[in-house]
Amino acid sequence: MSNENPAARLVVHVKYSREKARTVLKQNKTRHKELLLDLSKLKLPHPAESNVVYDDSCISFFWETNKLSHLWSDIERAVETLHSSEQLTAVMKARKIERVWTQESPISEKNLSSNSQSTAANSARRSCAIIVHITYSSSKSHSMLKKSSWVRYASIRRDLSQLKLPHPPEANVVLSETGISCFWESRKNTPLWYDIEKVVHSQYSDETILKIMKETSVEHISMEEVVGSNPLAFALASRSPSRSPLSQPAARLPHRSTRRNRESPGRSSLGRLRSASERPESWSNHPSSSELVDEFWAIEGTLASKFARCVAIEKELRELDVSDSAEERNQGGYDLEVDIILAESLLLHERKQRRETEMVLVDVLRECTTPNVIPGMMEIVTESIVQPVLSSAYYLVARRTRLAALVVSHTVTDVYILKPQASGLRDLRRLNPQKGN
Repeated sequence: MSNENPAARLVVHVKYSREKARTVLKQNKTRHKELLLDLSKLKLPHPAESNVVYDDSCISFFWETNKLSHLWSDIERAVETLHSSEQLTAVMKARKIERVWTQESPISEKNLSSNSQSTAANSARRSCAIIVHITYSSSKSHSMLKKSSWVRYASIRRDLSQLKLPHPPEANVVLSETGISCFWESRKNTPLWYDIEKVVHSQYSDETILKIMKETSVEHISMEEVVGSNPLAFALASRSPSRSPLSQPAARLPHRSTRRNRESPGRSSLGRLRSASERPESWSNHPSSSELVDEFWAIEGTLASKFARCVAIEKELRELDVSDSAEERNQGGYDLEVDIILAESLLLHERKQRRETEMVLVDVLRECTTPNVIPGMMEIVTESIVQPVLSSAYYLVARRTRLAALVVSHTVTDVYILKPQASGLRDLRRLNPQKGN
């Protein structure tokens, strides 16, 4: 009986519009309920949540049952009715469903339950690492290598903000001689994936992004996906020597051979920390060396799992509109450090201006106590301006009032300028003094 009616997997593919698919992917808690509502509208049964696979704009539901079972026939009948019923066609249009079709794949009856669970887990919970490579100009990349770690990360965060890219944790930023590599632990076709993909694909067509790339000295942006159980360890294997001596330098991360690259680089690079002449003869056979390396990668695996949990918690906090998330606290801390640097530079500038002002004040006080500059300047002004004006004024007064007298004697000629007084005329100045009276 089992040979005539073997068990098989019946898969129903529902292709949504791109906008609807993104909306569904963003709804983590209500996503499954939304999909079940669509299946109810299409007169289709509800599979288990673990039997739902998300792939780009197409979402697949699968059931593993016998071909002659009622479930199998009900699903096939419902899918065939979708293309003939005008009412269901209108429902598909309203729910933004472009196409629905079925697919059959054989499966052994012996491993029916185990295969269904593993397939659902591997498909629905498949994790991957999103790695973005940003290539800077040679001058900027060299200048960033000379900066301290937190100043460098603050600069990288500013560049990512201008490029509309998310901010990864500082531990997931790899610095090399050509630029940086940023790592996020996420799945493909998630909102994070689409946001990064939009920037990468439009870097040469969007004038705004081109302008920002020119301002930030960015030459190229590339993006790749690394699938594996421990993507963080794989990303650490590509670190340059400037960040970690325990890793193999690599400018780009390969798409293939992820398992080999994830396991071997750290072990081989640990042996290259010391040259062959410096190592003892029994170094490779030393029992503690392999134990330390195993412990190192065990800790890396623990850190990767803890980091994945932190990312999940932060995502849930953002959905709950909790503002005091770890990312915002880190961002506030780094922004505060940048503000401290700016305040210190402003304080140095104010101190310099204060010293210059104090020097000017000392000169002013000294001049007030023992004037030297101002009297000299007043003497020059008096000689050049005041005396000619006074001479002209006295001459005009003497001419108009006829009070000036010219006394001529046979022996001495004295010229006096006379000024009218209340008691008569008085000598003001002797213009031609030849006698000492």
